[in-house]
Amino acid sequence: MEEILLSAPFCTSKQCQEMLRYVVEKTLKHERESLRERVIGIEVFGKHNDYDTSEDPVVRVRAADIRKRLAQYYQNPAHANTRVRIEIPSGSYVAAFEVLAQDHITPSIESGVALAAIGPLPPAHSEASAVERERKITVPRFRYRAIWIAAFLIVIVSSAIVAPRVFYHRPNTLEQFWSPVFGNSKPVLIYGGANAVYRLSAGFLDRYRKAHHLENQGPEFFPNFAPGEKIDTSDLAPVTNTTADPRACAHFVSLLTRYQRPFEVRYGTDISTGDMINSPAILIGAFNNSWTLNITHQLRFVFKDGDRIEDTSGKTKGWPIIKLPNGEIQDDYAVITRLLDPRTGQVLISVAGIGDLGTEAAAEFLTSPQEMEEFGQSAIPGWQKMNMQIVLHIKALNQALDKKDIVATQYW
Repeated sequence: MEEILLSAPFCTSKQCQEMLRYVVEKTLKHERESLRERVIGIEVFGKHNDYDTSEDPVVRVRAADIRKRLAQYYQNPAHANTRVRIEIPSGSYVAAFEVLAQDHITPSIESGVALAAIGPLPPAHSEASAVERERKITVPRFRYRAIWIAAFLIVIVSSAIVAPRVFYHRPNTLEQFWSPVFGNSKPVLIYGGANAVYRLSAGFLDRYRKAHHLENQGPEFFPNFAPGEKIDTSDLAPVTNTTADPRACAHFVSLLTRYQRPFEVRYGTDISTGDMINSPAILIGAFNNSWTLNITHQLRFVFKDGDRIEDTSGKTKGWPIIKLPNGEIQDDYAVITRLLDPRTGQVLISVAGIGDLGTEAAAEFLTSPQEMEEFGQSAIPGWQKMNMQIVLHIKALNQALDKKDIVATQYW
């Protein structure tokens, strides 16, 4: 696969490289559920979970492109001796592997093998009897057969020894961090707090429509307010059916879908202590999520005063959110907390930033194999079975994520 990805037909298309790598790896791991058009679109091409495959045929187009490029690769005489051929059959996204027999491979001059026409040699002793000639013919055939049988047995024994090593999947850092979640049979509870959102009351909208002759307008429109205009508080109604930090939630939904883990999404008041005791749980947000504040308030890194993270050990001064004069966030910080309960075997993971950008960045960090590998290189030995807290620094540029790095950790 790596040789194919570096070849001329593939080196000019990053999307074809990424999709072929994904398809081959998922096929070898027998993860057939990951080889559906929608899943490939989400995992390889970064599509949204609800994207319409009929309107966006990127997966089908790239699959056809890959088939064409594979054909070009194998038609090249330089690749005539390829023992294993990779194909993606039409109508499927599951890779097929064909192992060519040795006698079907044509040696080439490039391989350093010179071919010569050798005619049959005359018998050394033409006067040998028929019995002796039969012995000379039969014995070598028997020996060749014995050699092939021995070789076959050697291959079988070698395969029994080597195969477990070849097909054993060593968990990466991301899988090690999430192993308490992936190894649990119960649905994962994803909970986001309720943000403070208000809407205009029905009575106010009725009066506004009549005053501005907008009788045909529905409830979803923006009234125009003059500078300094005031409205009565009775005309504001709290909205309680909204989810907090939806983009962070989407990262976790994508991760759990990739690993075929069931989940439930909750928000607002739709959660209880018993829910988190009986199921693995992911808490999103802090200042808008009282469960996060209550569960983490006795740990080392805690959220304080609505705009900062405090180090209760006193080893650092903590980290406040930093804003530009125009109000845009310049520096945000987030805390990732993982708590393992040895009594119940459940796990609770909290992902929260001081601001929305910090929460989203922390969720992206926890679901990125590359970023988790970097974390694993600096983590202490045995961290896989420990409780932990990770403090992230998030640098923003033009109200968007620029970069992030780990500034503090705690293990116990």
